[in-house]
Amino acid sequence: MNYKKLTFEEIMQDKILYYDKEVESACYNICYTLKIDNMPGYDSNYYYELVDNKFVKKQIADNLKLEISDRIFEPQNIEKFKNNNHNVLFVYSGKILKGIVHFADYNRNIVLKRIQDDVLNFELNLREFLVLKGKTIYDIIKFYEDSISKENKERILNHYERRLNFFKNKEKEINSLGEFQLCELSDLMDYCNSSFSNKIFKFENHEDFDFKIGNHIIGPLRNIVMHGKNPIEKDIFSSIFSIESLIKFHRSLEILKYYNSKLEELIYTNEDYQLSVKLENQNKLKIIHEHHPRALKYFIGY
Repeated sequence: MNYKKLTFEEIMQDKILYYDKEVESACYNICYTLKIDNMPGYDSNYYYELVDNKFVKKQIADNLKLEISDRIFEPQNIEKFKNNNHNVLFVYSGKILKGIVHFADYNRNIVLKRIQDDVLNFELNLREFLVLKGKTIYDIIKFYEDSISKENKERILNHYERRLNFFKNKEKEINSLGEFQLCELSDLMDYCNSSFSNKIFKFENHEDFDFKIGNHIIGPLRNIVMHGKNPIEKDIFSSIFSIESLIKFHRSLEILKYYNSKLEELIYTNEDYQLSVKLENQNKLKIIHEHHPRALKYFIGY
């Protein structure tokens, strides 16, 4: 998954503001404005923490350090933020301080864009899985028709009716577009997880996550990244970014990765998919055999 490749070099603040005794009043104002309690020293070894409105010099310990090439979603790095009272870590290249990272930096556009790619890949895999299973958009429509006849809860019933009416008003598009092109991710997930499809691809309940209709863990994640919302939120009362939202964000990404891996395994082991891989590979081998070495270079860059 693309999000796993992100490093702290890509999200850190590389324009560092250092503590300076000669302009200490400016340092106070910056800390209060940014809601931080420390600033690094010039030497890459110490930082100055605000304690009882006074700056106290302290050594930058290993648990406050990150390497510039460290991956931002590695569990041990999330733990460093979780166990850090300052919510700020120092990013190094060797022994030189290169940047500062706050866990709110996980809101950067580059993070959202990488996860957008991962969510899109998951959705495409889900479509391919359903096609390999012989399903069509008409199975989704029948699912909503069946659900409407059985559902008693007004809110959920209204949701089903809206989606069914949408598809019935798109008959021309259904016949002209590729399979499932008109479906939203929630349509595919709800169908896959329903008794109507015999839970063809089951989405399990996960502790600490809401699992209502249209509100699977992956659904809210998709809405966040596709609409450019901040996954790391501020506490309503303190207006300080919440470490809990980072932990939940990371967990939702791990769940996305888990389900995408399951999908890829099901796709890869499908007999029709394996046959298509075999036929494509045989054609390549024949071309390489007949036109070696130029064809070999074309196919594998040899």
